[in-house]
Amino acid sequence: MTVSRTARIAVVFGAALLPASAGLAQTPAGPVQLEQSNTAATPAPLLAVEVLSDTQGLDFNPYMKSLTTSLKPTWQDTLAKAAIPLPDFTGTAVGIRFTVKHDGSVDRLRITSPSGSVAFDRAAWNALLQSAPMPPLPAAFTAAGLELQIRFTAAARSAGSR
Repeated sequence: MTVSRTARIAVVFGAALLPASAGLAQTPAGPVQLEQSNTAATPAPLLAVEVLSDTQGLDFNPYMKSLTTSLKPTWQDTLAKAAIPLPDFTGTAVGIRFTVKHDGSVDRLRITSPSGSVAFDRAAWNALLQSAPMPPLPAAFTAAGLELQIRFTAAARSAGSR
């Protein structure tokens, strides 16, 4: 099997995985689903992270899990503090592209797909900034930084998920 030097990794936070048509490529094992429950649906914030950089053949799945684990509580808190009513925003999403430097600092943030709600976009932007620094990049990764795209979404999730 030949492994491409440029791999796309998608990590989705929440009960529903985004379809490949949403611009998130599959890893060899498929997307990593971090939470799942089959109870009644309620609105919840979701995160989908995509690696856009050349991964240099490294497995970034553990890094992506670490990053989303550290970002999820901040995203939830930011939405709560912004008083964004998730039922009113179900299906709303914003894409933010940025670079993580080796020390975990973030650089070159830009909104790539606005949600149409300034409040929702600002909440996602603030959650990303408040989560910095991100986990440091793996020492074996020799590029100057890792370019990522995060899609912050207010979507239905299972009531048993957190």
